[in-house]
Amino acid sequence: MDEDELVEVYRARDTTHAHLLRMQLEDSGIPTFVEGDQLQGAIGGLPVGWSIAPRLMVDAALADQARELLTQWETMPPGGLDDDPAGGGEAD
Repeated sequence: MDEDELVEVYRARDTTHAHLLRMQLEDSGIPTFVEGDQLQGAIGGLPVGWSIAPRLMVDAALADQARELLTQWETMPPGGLDDDPAGGGEAD
Protein backbone atom coordinates (compact mmCIF):
# COMPACT_ATOMS: atom_id res chain seq x y z
CA MET A 1 0.00 0.00 0.00
CA ASP A 2 1.60 3.29 -1.15
CA GLU A 3 1.14 5.89 1.60
CA ASP A 4 1.09 8.67 -1.04
CA GLU A 5 -2.27 7.39 -2.27
CA LEU A 6 -3.97 6.87 1.11
CA VAL A 7 -7.16 8.77 1.93
CA GLU A 8 -9.15 9.03 5.12
CA VAL A 9 -12.41 7.08 5.10
CA TYR A 10 -13.37 7.21 8.78
CA ARG A 11 -12.52 8.75 12.16
CA ALA A 12 -13.02 6.33 15.02
CA ARG A 13 -14.04 7.23 18.57
CA ASP A 14 -10.98 5.47 20.03
CA THR A 15 -8.11 3.14 19.21
CA THR A 16 -10.07 -0.04 19.92
CA HIS A 17 -12.90 1.03 17.59
CA ALA A 18 -10.38 1.97 14.88
CA HIS A 19 -8.63 -1.40 14.95
CA LEU A 20 -11.91 -3.32 15.05
CA LEU A 21 -13.03 -1.55 11.87
CA ARG A 22 -9.56 -1.99 10.33
CA MET A 23 -9.82 -5.75 10.84
CA GLN A 24 -13.31 -5.82 9.29
CA LEU A 25 -12.13 -3.88 6.24
CA GLU A 26 -9.08 -6.11 5.85
CA ASP A 27 -11.30 -9.20 6.14
CA SER A 28 -13.25 -7.72 3.21
CA GLY A 29 -10.07 -7.39 1.16
CA ILE A 30 -9.33 -3.70 1.79
CA PRO A 31 -5.86 -3.06 3.22
CA THR A 32 -6.27 -0.42 5.93
CA PHE A 33 -3.88 1.70 7.97
CA VAL A 34 -4.83 3.32 11.30
CA GLU A 35 -3.25 6.75 11.62
CA GLY A 36 -3.06 8.59 14.94
CA ASP A 37 -3.85 5.68 17.22
CA GLN A 38 -0.76 6.45 19.31
CA LEU A 39 -2.03 9.95 20.11
CA GLN A 40 -4.78 8.70 22.39
CA GLY A 41 -2.27 6.87 24.56
CA ALA A 42 -0.24 10.06 24.88
CA ILE A 43 -3.17 11.92 26.43
CA GLY A 44 -4.34 9.06 28.60
CA GLY A 45 -7.40 8.12 26.55
CA LEU A 46 -9.25 11.31 27.49
CA PRO A 47 -11.69 12.57 24.88
CA VAL A 48 -10.29 15.78 23.39
CA GLY A 49 -12.06 15.90 20.06
CA TRP A 50 -11.98 14.69 16.49
CA SER A 51 -8.74 16.46 15.70
CA ILE A 52 -6.73 13.57 17.22
CA ALA A 53 -9.23 10.74 16.65
CA PRO A 54 -7.70 7.65 15.02
CA ARG A 55 -8.24 7.75 11.27
CA LEU A 56 -8.80 4.81 8.95
CA MET A 57 -6.75 5.26 5.80
CA VAL A 58 -7.13 3.22 2.62
CA ASP A 59 -5.90 3.36 -0.95
CA ALA A 60 -7.75 6.07 -2.86
CA ALA A 61 -8.98 3.51 -5.41
CA LEU A 62 -10.74 1.55 -2.62
CA ALA A 63 -12.12 4.52 -0.66
CA ASP A 64 -15.68 4.37 -2.01
CA GLN A 65 -15.93 0.63 -1.36
CA ALA A 66 -14.55 1.08 2.18
CA ARG A 67 -16.97 3.92 2.97
CA GLU A 68 -19.90 1.84 1.70
CA LEU A 69 -18.93 -1.09 3.93
CA LEU A 70 -18.44 1.18 6.95
CA THR A 71 -21.88 2.72 6.39
CA GLN A 72 -23.46 -0.73 6.14
CA TRP A 73 -21.82 -1.83 9.40
CA GLU A 74 -22.88 1.35 11.22
CA THR A 75 -26.51 0.91 10.22
CA MET A 76 -26.60 -2.84 10.83
CA PRO A 77 -28.88 -3.87 13.70
CA PRO A 78 -27.20 -5.42 16.75
CA GLY A 79 -26.58 -9.09 16.08
CA GLY A 80 -25.83 -8.62 12.39
CA LEU A 81 -28.00 -9.49 9.43
CA ASP A 82 -29.81 -12.40 11.04
CA ASP A 83 -33.30 -11.28 12.17
CA ASP A 84 -33.46 -14.18 14.64
CA PRO A 85 -30.89 -13.53 17.39
CA ALA A 86 -31.18 -17.18 18.51
CA GLY A 87 -30.00 -18.22 15.04
CA GLY A 88 -32.98 -20.48 14.45
CA GLY A 89 -34.32 -21.35 11.07
CA GLU A 90 -37.78 -20.87 9.60
CA ALA A 91 -40.81 -21.87 11.63
CA ASP A 92 -42.39 -25.23 10.76
